[in-house]
Amino acid sequence: MKVLIDAYNLFHAAKRQVEAPERLTVAALIATLDAWTRQTRHEVLLVFDGKPPPTLHEAGALCRRLGLQFVGPKLTADAAIIEFLTTYSAPRTLLIVSSDRQIRRAAKKRGSKMMPSDEFWTEVSRKLSRRRPPREPMEKRRGLAGDQSIDDWIREFGLDEQP
Repeated sequence: MKVLIDAYNLFHAAKRQVEAPERLTVAALIATLDAWTRQTRHEVLLVFDGKPPPTLHEAGALCRRLGLQFVGPKLTADAAIIEFLTTYSAPRTLLIVSSDRQIRRAAKKRGSKMMPSDEFWTEVSRKLSRRRPPREPMEKRRGLAGDQSIDDWIREFGLDEQP
């Protein structure tokens, strides 16, 4: 699924939910969403107002399924998301994340799925906080017995004797 996010809208919703809001930075938000995309395999496009801060130039390059779009000074993220919605060929396959009413109306009109930013952040947090089952030890696949041990068992059961 492709997820289109009003980035600063989500950032402010996340700040209201985290324990230490002063520690949540845009880079931390991006890292958290990148971890979420690796678990869910969803493709995410974060749409930001303005120009990228100098600290984020490398952040987008490190992400596989997460894209960053800064719309510049002449356009707002809201307008860019609405424009994307109106021109995208498969809007029903999109999940739009924003609490902005205008974006929500545009998403509904095009048949896209919609999720408010605070609900989306709750889902992301819940997914990332789940414990993953531990990996199985390599011995389970390879076995515990070495070549000598295998030969000993073959002799023990008489499997090496020819009929």
